[in-house]
Amino acid sequence: MELAAWRDAGLTQDDLKSLEGAGVTNVAMRAVGLSPKGLRLAQAMLDQLREMEGLQEAPLERPNDRDTAGPDGVTASKSPR
Repeated sequence: MELAAWRDAGLTQDDLKSLEGAGVTNVAMRAVGLSPKGLRLAQAMLDQLREMEGLQEAPLERPNDRDTAGPDGVTASKSPR
C-alpha cells in the first residue's frame, strides 16, 4: 500500500511511526484484502488473544472510523489505487 493511501485514509506520519514502533504493521498488512467476514474473524481472534494475555480491551476506533462503519460494524476502507 502506498503512503499516500494511508494519508488519504486519515493516518498521519506520527500514527504510522507509532504503529511500526508497536510492532503492529506486519499484522495490519496481512489484513489488507480480507473480506469483511475475514476482518471480523481476525478482530475476534485478536480480542481473544488480548484477553488470554491479560490485556485490557483494544482501544476504540477513531471517531471518523465509526462514521464509515457499515451495518455489520466493519469500517469501509478506501482503495489504495
